[in-house]
Amino acid sequence: MQLVMHPNLVLSGQFCAVLCTRLCTLLKADSCCWQGATVYPLGEGAPTELSNGQDIAFEEAAYELGPGGQGDYDSEVLRLGYSSLSTPYSTIDYNMATGKR
Repeated sequence: MQLVMHPNLVLSGQFCAVLCTRLCTLLKADSCCWQGATVYPLGEGAPTELSNGQDIAFEEAAYELGPGGQGDYDSEVLRLGYSSLSTPYSTIDYNMATGKR
C-alpha cells in the first residue's frame, strides 16, 4: 500500500513540524481521514529520518490548520493558524520543547 501525503513542513534549528491536511492510500481514495500536526526533535547533523514525534492535540474533530508566520530559525515556538466551525480563526503559539501553548 502506497501513501500520499500533503504536508506543510516547518523547520527550526532543533525541530521539524509536519502539518498534514490529508493522508490517503492510492488504492482507497475515500480513506482520507487524518489531519494534524506532529513535532519531531532533530539531532546533530543532517537528519536521515524523523522519529520520536509528538502529536499536537486538538479538541475539535474537524478543523483547518496551517503554518503561521514563524519567528527566528532557532526558536522553539511553532506558530499555527487554526479555525473550525465553532472556533474563529486564531493563532496558536506552540512550544515544541515543552509541548505547552
